[in-house]
Amino acid sequence: MLEYEKYLTAFSRRKRGQIMEYIGSIGGLSVKEFILLREWVAAGNSVFDNPCCLSDERGDPLDYIYAIRIFEEMADAAQRPVAEGLPVDERVLAPEGDEEMPF
Repeated sequence: MLEYEKYLTAFSRRKRGQIMEYIGSIGGLSVKEFILLREWVAAGNSVFDNPCCLSDERGDPLDYIYAIRIFEEMADAAQRPVAEGLPVDERVLAPEGDEEMPF
């Protein structure tokens, strides 16, 4: 975990400590996630908030990395083909303006 700290020298000692504690609490992160986190905090945001105000069941904001991981999972799922055999309503998939939506 110490390898991250050398990339946080622009932050105050207190802020570096918070970031390092956060990284330890989530069990590590990828280089991409670290870069995004560092940019997020450098912009004045907290590691315990996210840009889309996503929250858990209790209404508490999701932390930044958890929210980023949710978005990545959603993007991956959007790239997967529709499972064969499932009914697909063509009206829902029609390009905008071609047909009215069924709801």
